[in-house]
Amino acid sequence: MCPIREWFFDFEELNGGLVYMGNDSPCKTAGIGSIKLRNQNGSTRILKDVRYVPQLKKNLISLGALESKGLVVMMRDGILKATSGALVMLKGVRKNNLYYYQGSTVVGTVATATSSNKKDAEATKLWHLRLGHAGERSLQILTKQGLLKEVWSGKPATDYDSLHIFGSIAYYHVTESKLDPRAKKALFMGFSAGVKGYRLWCLESKKTIVSRDVTFDESSMLNKVNPNSSDTSQQVEYTPKQVEFEEAVVIPTTNTTNNSPTEEKESDDEEVPPQEPSQQSVPIAVRRTRRENKKPARFADMVAYALPVVDDGSVGDSAIGEEEDECLEIEIDSGNAHHGVVGEVLVADEESGDWIEFEVSVVEFGGEVGEEAGGDGEHREVLEIGVVIEAVAGDVARVVRPLPPHNADAGEAVTGEDLRQFVESRANHDVVVAGVADICHAYQVLKRGGLKDENIVVFMYDDIANNEENPRRGIIVNSPHGEDVYNGVSKDYVGEHVTVDNFFAVLLGNKTAVKGGSGKVVDSGPNDHIFIYYSDHGGPGVLGMPTSPYLYANDLINVLKKKHASGTYNSLVFYLEACESGSIFEGLLPEGLNIYATTAANAEESSWGTYCPGDSPSSTPDEYGTCLADLYSVAWMEDSDAHNLRTETLRQQYQLVKKRTAAGNSYYGSHVMQYGDLKQSLDTLYMYMGTNPANDNLTLLSDNFLWPSSKAVNQRDADLLHFWHKFSKAPEGSTRKFESQQQLAEAMTHRTHVDNNIKLIGKLLFGIERGPKVLNNIRPAGEPLVDDWNCLKLLVRKFETYCGSLSQYGMKHMRSIANICNAGVNVQQMAEASSQACTSFPSNPWSSLHRGFSA
Repeated sequence: MCPIREWFFDFEELNGGLVYMGNDSPCKTAGIGSIKLRNQNGSTRILKDVRYVPQLKKNLISLGALESKGLVVMMRDGILKATSGALVMLKGVRKNNLYYYQGSTVVGTVATATSSNKKDAEATKLWHLRLGHAGERSLQILTKQGLLKEVWSGKPATDYDSLHIFGSIAYYHVTESKLDPRAKKALFMGFSAGVKGYRLWCLESKKTIVSRDVTFDESSMLNKVNPNSSDTSQQVEYTPKQVEFEEAVVIPTTNTTNNSPTEEKESDDEEVPPQEPSQQSVPIAVRRTRRENKKPARFADMVAYALPVVDDGSVGDSAIGEEEDECLEIEIDSGNAHHGVVGEVLVADEESGDWIEFEVSVVEFGGEVGEEAGGDGEHREVLEIGVVIEAVAGDVARVVRPLPPHNADAGEAVTGEDLRQFVESRANHDVVVAGVADICHAYQVLKRGGLKDENIVVFMYDDIANNEENPRRGIIVNSPHGEDVYNGVSKDYVGEHVTVDNFFAVLLGNKTAVKGGSGKVVDSGPNDHIFIYYSDHGGPGVLGMPTSPYLYANDLINVLKKKHASGTYNSLVFYLEACESGSIFEGLLPEGLNIYATTAANAEESSWGTYCPGDSPSSTPDEYGTCLADLYSVAWMEDSDAHNLRTETLRQQYQLVKKRTAAGNSYYGSHVMQYGDLKQSLDTLYMYMGTNPANDNLTLLSDNFLWPSSKAVNQRDADLLHFWHKFSKAPEGSTRKFESQQQLAEAMTHRTHVDNNIKLIGKLLFGIERGPKVLNNIRPAGEPLVDDWNCLKLLVRKFETYCGSLSQYGMKHMRSIANICNAGVNVQQMAEASSQACTSFPSNPWSSLHRGFSA
């Protein structure tokens, strides 16, 4: 009841009606309507069916009326709360034995919105989810007692991702003929005693299988029935997956020491569900279709970009300008000469008509060929570039590559030195590198390739070499017995100068926008080729930075588009190492920008660290308590160290890195992806990284067996592995053991805090049943993570305002927050749900007060 008429809206006058007070005196009711209230946390509530009683002196809210609306009223310690589920609808404070509402009224016409009633069972369940989790002391006790896996095996567990749901669907790898399926469906039954492997029940053969190479599908159960469906027949849920077929034909070799599954001979009395009908196998194309023969514009003026500069004035800019629009034409004497046969060819300038006779060995029609020049049988030298045959008419093939300076008469030999001087005089080779420890190795690869420091820009936080926990001060290695990759690194932007704004300013060549550092930028031109290597923590749609805020995918793509619009590069290659790194380009990077990008993982999975403690094959020194390298990064770097980059192409390196990073398609690996203009993958690595002269005589290997298999660790568990290694190596009762135990407990507490709060926010916004489905939704392949990137940044900031920093681990929840945006939740609703989920602001090192905001 309320005596103030101005507070009402949707008001309806009444001619009669009385309200009796405590002394049995009647008061006339003049009308009925609604009043809008604003709580102290900014949320708004609407009281309906409020009586307008002018004779009253104070406003009265009936607790019985609130209870009849489905609210739960609690009074404790002088505080009254009216709750609906886990949401606090109204709050009051006791004064003089009366409870006074904490808030204010909102005068004026508003759009009403009421919350739906919750069942008592759902409200009780929601309160249990909010308040029923273990405290910090309980987590410390659990940490001391160990995990179930440790109790079973009696050994410490360093990998927390190997625990799976019993009875879930699993697929084990089959190494049989090429026509058989690569994986078979089974049920996960547990761990096999005495053997490193999973116990599986094969639904097809009705036998127990022990295998180490298993992929789990814990999102669906066998013969799961949809309760919302009217059909009573059994239904099996499935999740669509994006499959990428390799274009190269791989010839399998016999491996007598493979990791094939074995049958375990034992009696099985378990009840087995009925077998599902086998799915029809999809035929796989044995060879790719012939591509459409079109001359790409990007090959019109192709020069090797990331090469050493030779200060040779023999070829001036004027001579280059005269020849840059010309191309080579090859005429093959034999019609079959372009199928791996050495034939006699004629090379001519289209305009002058001067012909030069030499031999050519065509490696692959429509792909790369190696040329061998000769004149009069006296001088023979392999030209140091690849040739791409783009169109063939009869026996004449057009080679889309610029001519060297035309200083030879008909019949005179064209040597590799002539062409090398022509290319190197055109190169500017700006290279941008951003990330963490692996960039030191990347820098050494480029330096050995002949690049100068003035053409390399290095971003690094530089907190590893002289860290007190580094067992070899001033030295950084990223392989067990590798050399010091930190020595001689030219660092341009370190510490607080490693920011998103500086990275974008350097990439755009904007010297005035750079703050701090060396001031070096990518001052490139229209004929230049750029190589970017970025390595850091990541999450869906976001890349980590040593300083806040983080780098978001849409901002990076917009900068790349601006760079292309400025016409300041010919082609650009982007290597990206991060968890869910595929989401940075998925559905965002268009074709036509002359950009080719590869990522360490797809848009849904984590990347992996390698050369970790306890890894026997790699013999990682025991003094290191962390993984030395990232699997994707070390794969392309060690491949570049061991091959001739003058002949190896981006596509060939992509195939080798993809195979190694997948770790035999096991759980301990990721799927390397490629995006952008895929035809650009025919370029040689020499154009972007240079080449080490010591590797000129090396041959490209089709199988990447140069490096032994190494145990991989999920990047998000790398800190837990480090803390556990410190704890296990520290002496009993020492300060270091106590500190490492505290660090491990804080890390686990933070993970629990972030995971539980994200789940609770989803249930507060969408309900107990619908909340998890919304948070875990994955968009189809080819679509971006979120429709409104500004909404994602605002919601992330609201979450971190009430709940603390997401941190490197919490970045994996970016997809959940993006799904909240896609569901239409606004900033005010997110703030309200976050304030209810996070009742206390964290003050540990993961607080946003210490780390800043991610957006």
